[in-house]
Amino acid sequence: MIRVKRQLIICLALIMPIISLAQVNITLVVPEELDELDSHSFNVLKNRLEQMMSHCGVQSSYDANIVMYPVVTIMEKEVIGGSMEKLFRYNIELTLHVVQPEVNTNFGSTSWNLYGDGFSASKALVSAINRLNRNDQKFIHFVEQIKHKVVNYYVSNRSALISKAKTLASQGQYEEAMGILSAYPQGVAGSAEVDAELLKIYKRYSTANCSQMINQARALYAKQDYDQALAILGDVDATSSCASEAKALETQIGSRIVSEQRREEARQERAEQREYNLEKARLSAARDIAVAYYKRRQPKITYNSIYIRNNNFY
Repeated sequence: MIRVKRQLIICLALIMPIISLAQVNITLVVPEELDELDSHSFNVLKNRLEQMMSHCGVQSSYDANIVMYPVVTIMEKEVIGGSMEKLFRYNIELTLHVVQPEVNTNFGSTSWNLYGDGFSASKALVSAINRLNRNDQKFIHFVEQIKHKVVNYYVSNRSALISKAKTLASQGQYEEAMGILSAYPQGVAGSAEVDAELLKIYKRYSTANCSQMINQARALYAKQDYDQALAILGDVDATSSCASEAKALETQIGSRIVSEQRREEARQERAEQREYNLEKARLSAARDIAVAYYKRRQPKITYNSIYIRNNNFY
């Protein structure tokens, strides 16, 4: 029994650093204002939480399927002073929830009691929020637990996520498909398989959008912005249906560059760039598209919708 326990401890010791090093993204959603908390107070709270998350190796990102949202409750309020100047003292409870709203999964929550005072309600609330420290051990421990649960969630649901992305891609919804896969943590089990599928969908997206890319390149060519036109054409995937058209336009633009030396250097530089980690460039482009998609989609994910939908968790 002792040997089994020792082996388990060794296995956990090997796994824990891998999960801790995994890149986990979480979407942080805060209300614009709520009751006595104005927009300034929530902006301060949002910035403080983003700093604390970053310190723990978690990035706040639009393209994450996991959502963190705060619930602020005023426990006590005291106003001291006369009509000229009043001192506000607040005791608030800050609770953080982490959920996956689409499948109604709760990853956990934690709370703090914070005190603050100031010569306005807003300043008193900001004073309380500023008592949160990025080195807060409670928060660090909470985030480490969340990272483990999030990684386990993605690994356990990897096949379902890939299947959903394939279905969306088959319907031409490439951006949403890439958004689902790009949220998968890097450096954990299955990330290579997810990246491979992400590349496939990106290639299909590239083919579907290559005509638009060529039109953009032609417009830049007409403005004699050769470098930018060549950069766009360089992003046209070699397997897309308009790859030959892109190559012809690239050659045409190259012939317009006056200096032969400059043309050759540019050609070599583009060739070297394509050879140097082409898959990394495609993955980066796919994730950029996913981020842009979620930025456009973000207004649909409101604080109130997250709060109401997950109200049964507490």
